[in-house]
Amino acid sequence: MVGVGFLLSDALAQVAQRFPDKNFVGIDTFAQSIVKQKSPANYPLPNFMDVVYEEHKGSALVGTLANDAGGPLPEAPHRRGPWD
Repeated sequence: MVGVGFLLSDALAQVAQRFPDKNFVGIDTFAQSIVKQKSPANYPLPNFMDVVYEEHKGSALVGTLANDAGGPLPEAPHRRGPWD
């Protein structure tokens, strides 16, 4: 089972504890921290993995690649508006 987003952290922690024979992954979650606070005897959950990464680094890389791959932008046609 895969859950995405920090808002699902609490729900994923509860479900992973309820179904110990199933494996769970949370993308951008902090469910293990919730388990540590609320149920320290169950910490760490062996059937759950939080996957957390620094999103801004990937976004910067993609922006750089897009800039390099795209070449020059075409010149936009002139639009007439109330300021002309």
